Amino acid sequence: MFGGALNLPNFIVDRLCATLWPVRYETKSSRFPLIAITMIFTQIILTAICVVAYVNGEISDLQQTIIFTCLCVFSAVVFSILPTMTKKINDYHMKKHSSVSLRYQSMENVRVARLLNILMVLYATFYISETGLYYIYFYFVKDYLLNKIFMSTYIMSIAVEVFVSIMVMTHSHPKLSSALPQRKTKVLTNCSRNVVATDGRVLSFSADEEQKIYFDSYLTMWKK
Repeated sequence: MFGGALNLPNFIVDRLCATLWPVRYETKSSRFPLIAITMIFTQIILTAICVVAYVNGEISDLQQTIIFTCLCVFSAVVFSILPTMTKKINDYHMKKHSSVSLRYQSMENVRVARLLNILMVLYATFYISETGLYYIYFYFVKDYLLNKIFMSTYIMSIAVEVFVSIMVMTHSHPKLSSALPQRKTKVLTNCSRNVVATDGRVLSFSADEEQKIYFDSYLTMWKK
């Protein structure tokens, strides 16, 4: 439980680094994942310290619940702001005509921010409800039948959380979501070298226009 809750600050740091410093983030991550390794080791150390403190009785169940709830709510607030921030940065790079790699990374940041926003809202909702169910059946309900009902509901909510998270991640990916309905579409391809209209006009595009068409179609695809 400590490790799962302390993973939330790692997500925040990782997304902020990828959003604010995309070039450095990609360069350093491709050579050596220093940021990821640093966050993982920090999480392991903090988790070990919290576990030792909990075993020794220095942290009670109520105190750790308050800490985890605060982390959960704070993460939900941060990830609700992140899509707006990444969208503004992406618009800035588009208007500035930044490099192709930088614009591609900014679009990826927008997609990831939207996905993490949905997942974080789901996580916060399920965490608060599961924590409430746990405290109800463990501390307050003394009747055997009601205790079993609340405990079963608590376990089922965990299973539903995993299932819903997987479905959200599946539908967020355009190729996976388009493959689920199994639709067959006919595609007409032109084998000629130039793109020709129905009236015989040759449709030619400059390099800048081709890049604009590519990124517009890419952005439209991720919005579906």
